[in-house]
Amino acid sequence: MGTLQELAGKYAEDNGFSLEMLDNGHAGTLVAGPMRVRLLLQPGGSMLVAQAGVGILPAEGREALALRLLAANDLLAETRAMTLGLNADAEVVTLQAAWDVTTMNQEGFSNFMQAMLTESTRWIETLSDPNWAEASGGAHSEGNGAAPAGQGNTWMKM
Repeated sequence: MGTLQELAGKYAEDNGFSLEMLDNGHAGTLVAGPMRVRLLLQPGGSMLVAQAGVGILPAEGREALALRLLAANDLLAETRAMTLGLNADAEVVTLQAAWDVTTMNQEGFSNFMQAMLTESTRWIETLSDPNWAEASGGAHSEGNGAAPAGQGNTWMKM
């Protein structure tokens, strides 16, 4: 496994993105156009957490949004093994994913980041839709972002 800076740096370079690393090399931000994905190696260095903002907490309809996010997180049915959350202080809806990096190589890191960017973009689009509250979730809905048939939540090939 390479360091976070090596893996993220190569991914950024290969895709025309930029990377802002903190001095400690255990945290940084990948800037992919308008999207910013925070990267953090957990203490011990075996778990990588990625987080992106995917929406703004609305002034009205917060309960409906909370229920929608909880439904999407239920059995990870609509999040492709990622988790939606709220940063209450910043009033931002977030999407985060974690991965064991002890055996992750460059290809695995690239797959992880591509899945993160794809899912973040999907949730930005979903929450930007004025009818987002009516968009029903669950693993049995057509086109809901659930994992491809027969692949469960292991579709992200690392």
